[in-house]
Amino acid sequence: RTPSLPSCIHSHTHTHTRTYLPSPLSFITSLSIHITPTMGCARILTASMAVLTFLLFAAPLAPQVFWSSQPASLDAAGHKIGLWRECIITSNMTGEVEDCQHFNAPDLKDKGDVHKELRDGAIAGCVFCVLLSILSTVFMCCRAKKATVFAMFLTAIFATAVVGAWVEFMQHLGDSWEDVNVKTAVKTADTGLILASCGFVTAYLGFFSSFCVSSDNSYSQLA
Repeated sequence: RTPSLPSCIHSHTHTHTRTYLPSPLSFITSLSIHITPTMGCARILTASMAVLTFLLFAAPLAPQVFWSSQPASLDAAGHKIGLWRECIITSNMTGEVEDCQHFNAPDLKDKGDVHKELRDGAIAGCVFCVLLSILSTVFMCCRAKKATVFAMFLTAIFATAVVGAWVEFMQHLGDSWEDVNVKTAVKTADTGLILASCGFVTAYLGFFSSFCVSSDNSYSQLA
């Protein structure tokens, strides 16, 4: 007969338990649950900002949109000016009369004329913002993070150039608008400049949010 173990030893063997450490894969999987929503939100935010930037810089390119305006009075004429035309508004007892003059298309001959160069710069900046925001959206859909960051960076730079060029353009109007400086240029802001300023904000928001986007789908696959 096999001798039985003492009761103290028998109870001790049943109370012994093992402890297991979590594996690296389980840690990464649990971490991905928290990371994936953040990456998805950043991707949606960046794409949304790129689309908004496209719309906000495409609309001011329309000939009907004025960038700055000054109301007319009985003592002085008013002005409306955009990328493609300028209107002089005269007021009388019967109402207001607009006399509009269209600007020439951007030309290499404008080089040396600071006033024309600034207007051409604002137009070119809007066009580049539109094109680069489209590229940013395409890069985002293709999950190309580095290309998205670079495209949004260029979009933000050109958006800054657009707003700055127009403010400088207002300062170089000459005698047509009296006492025009940076402060009065902001006060005379019309639809075009307001849209471009909003596009300036969305371009930088898209640029900063693009850093939070994952470059591949590895986190989602692990989850």
